[in-house]
Amino acid sequence: MEGIKEKEKALYVIASKEQSYFFHPAYSIDTILMFSAKILADGAVADYGEVIHRGVDLLQTTTTIHEHWDGNMVATTHASGNNGKFELSEWVEQVVRHLSSDTTSPETIHLNGFPPDMSTLSPENLHGENWRARKEFVDQYYNSTESAHDPGAGATALTRFDNINGDHEYYYQGGLSLLTLLLECAVAISVDDLAEANKTALQLSQLASPYAPSCGERVVAYFAKAMASRVLNSWLGISSPLTTAATHARILSAFRAFDTLSPFIKFSHFTSNQAILEAFRGRDRLHVVDLDLMQGSQWPHLFHVLATRPEGPPRLLRMTALGAGAASLDAVRDVGRKLSGFANRVGIPFEFHPIAGRFGDDTAVVQVRVGEAVAVHWLRHSLYDATGAEWRTMRAVERLRPLVVTVVEQEMARSGSFLDRFAGALHYYSAVFDSLGATLGVDDPGRGEVERWLLSREIDNVLAVGGPSRSGEEKFRSWRAEMGRGGGFLQVPMSGNAMAQAQLILNMFPPLHGYTIMQQGDGTLGLGWKGISLTGAFHLNYRCLATVSSAAEVADRAKGGGSRRRDDEESQRNVSLSWIDEYLPRFMRPYAHLARLDKPIGTWLLAWPCMWSITLAAPPGNVPDLKMLSLFGCGTLLLRGAGCTVNDLLDRDIDTKVECTRLRPIASRLLTPFQGLTFLALQLPLGLGILLQLNNYSRLLGASSLLLVFSYPLMKRLTFWPQAYLGLTFNWGALLGWSAIQGSLDPAVVLPLYFSGVCWTLVYDTIYAHQDNEDDLRVGVKSTALRSGSHTKHWITWFGIACVSCLGLSGYNAELGANFFHIVIESLFLISGLELLSSVESYWESLHHKGFGRH
Repeated sequence: MEGIKEKEKALYVIASKEQSYFFHPAYSIDTILMFSAKILADGAVADYGEVIHRGVDLLQTTTTIHEHWDGNMVATTHASGNNGKFELSEWVEQVVRHLSSDTTSPETIHLNGFPPDMSTLSPENLHGENWRARKEFVDQYYNSTESAHDPGAGATALTRFDNINGDHEYYYQGGLSLLTLLLECAVAISVDDLAEANKTALQLSQLASPYAPSCGERVVAYFAKAMASRVLNSWLGISSPLTTAATHARILSAFRAFDTLSPFIKFSHFTSNQAILEAFRGRDRLHVVDLDLMQGSQWPHLFHVLATRPEGPPRLLRMTALGAGAASLDAVRDVGRKLSGFANRVGIPFEFHPIAGRFGDDTAVVQVRVGEAVAVHWLRHSLYDATGAEWRTMRAVERLRPLVVTVVEQEMARSGSFLDRFAGALHYYSAVFDSLGATLGVDDPGRGEVERWLLSREIDNVLAVGGPSRSGEEKFRSWRAEMGRGGGFLQVPMSGNAMAQAQLILNMFPPLHGYTIMQQGDGTLGLGWKGISLTGAFHLNYRCLATVSSAAEVADRAKGGGSRRRDDEESQRNVSLSWIDEYLPRFMRPYAHLARLDKPIGTWLLAWPCMWSITLAAPPGNVPDLKMLSLFGCGTLLLRGAGCTVNDLLDRDIDTKVECTRLRPIASRLLTPFQGLTFLALQLPLGLGILLQLNNYSRLLGASSLLLVFSYPLMKRLTFWPQAYLGLTFNWGALLGWSAIQGSLDPAVVLPLYFSGVCWTLVYDTIYAHQDNEDDLRVGVKSTALRSGSHTKHWITWFGIACVSCLGLSGYNAELGANFFHIVIESLFLISGLELLSSVESYWESLHHKGFGRH
């Protein structure tokens, strides 16, 4: 056909520049063309080579003119779409096998069946002596076949595949012709030869029908439609995620049909449910996040098992669900109403929260409550662009800190160049279409619905989309590898129960259907067809703190970071990306989270006593020394980071046993203790540099605080008053700020101020220590919360009174005016009105509502 010479030249060029690729055992037609596009795009020219010339022989077929196919469904009486013929998944392998085997002479080539040997391609048989003879034989065969089937003079119209009755050789020729045209179109698109691509796509639309008995012709028809859309998008300069206009109801219907006709969706549902059930064992506050909810048929099975588990049903089950887009929000709500009704029937308290938008975008905010066990489920996520930019999506999943993430991923490339995606999609969907055609009739309504409204949309999404969303780093080639490598997750093998569930699903389909279960070495459980892996199900545990959740202060407060618990509940309500996750390089993020840089409340608690003291030391009527305020601001930031590092190093054996701290960078082994020490060694000299800017008295006073910093993490093992020791450490700045201005200490002013800060630390840290009572008792550490027990409110009241009293005494000795004492008295009334509510979190919530303690 016209244009074949240009493609030949491209393939020739590849031979001289990419010969090493031919050593790969998976050599096939589309991989040759993948390199041809690369060379054409580079504009390179090289000598013609014998190796690639043999690849050209593979593509040189007679141009044929077929009649236009009718858009109506083809009526047929065949019981099966296969009808004994070869399908597309077999064509590529058939061609490569015939044209690369030196053990077979031209006379023994089997065009109507697989050869007895399964010899693979190698550089040796590519250069074999029989290649040219085989090529000449195939050319003669094409010519003779064309003459035999020529219905009239001067015409080479081939009968369409669905009209061939048992003529396997002729069928093979037609199949290769369609395949060649399809590959020609893909190459033209990849090098932006839109005119050639449009011409070839038009030919394909005339030759291939989506209603043909042949699965191969159906695949070619849908691929041609997707590539025609890609050509149109390229001409218009737009990028559209999907080109098939379909209502959500129609898509949902096709999804249900696919669930009935094929084991792929059931396999995904049952294996994922088993992993979620195992992760939720012993938990009574559960939260499932479904990133791409369709019909919701997966979840009633999980609800039923949770309702009948030995430890009893959960106290509350929440579900956050996202649909394929904002347009399907009503459909998601409808599924939620049905799930709520089912949960009510089985006796599980249930809340459903639909979200409009794509997960990972700023509009998709998942509400997570304190104490919830979270599981994230992602079914066939690669199909409908249900998420935003993928790096943001992975960051958002990490920040949920789920117990388990279950992912079902198609075994095909969906990123990279257009030809990368084309090659992967061609291999994948030829097998999927063949699996349906092997058991269903040509006119089966369910099959047609699945192919048109489900599989066709997927093909469109892979091929018809252009622009940066498909060419850059937006799409991960494999979520399995990406999440395990840098996403803070550890892939774990599927349990024996999950394997049993998968086998149970497979037993619902006769062995003759060809479906197989494949267990891979990394723990992935795969479902394939006739040895071709098509779907992989795997689950990951959140093993480390690659990016700490917005509730990082919850992890910060247990066993040593007690003062840094302030943002617990508020941060867990709104799970969003912090500036660390958005702007810092990946290797820096664990260190930034180790220093709690994204949670400034701990730094403020350390800085306030310094600022108060510097302000008190300023001469009456003058503003505080701005240079000193700046130095202390930087110093508190560094000291807080160093203190957190010391705490995590000394408490790593405890942190691994406590739910809220097991995901800290060192406890989760994202960072080693040596890396933590190295990071500490970088922070301390910087802090020393700031300390050297002060007078000698302040230098000695500041250096002495390191004894408190390094010993505080040990206090919880020795005394019930670690919160008091934390107060001594965190409020040392009340002494240091005064000495930095005055050169000495005035005990009458700074000591009451210092002890006022200590008492306030006892107030807020005792409140939050109550959240860890169970873990503290189990691990064997102590706290004022355990010491006060049921008398916590009385203890906190007296701590608050002492705090305000010492603050007033310090102001009196500093001869402050009446306005200062008005503020002190108001604070006393606020603390006296503190109410102890039913939950632990209500302590701080009550203080927050009264405006005392949260800034």
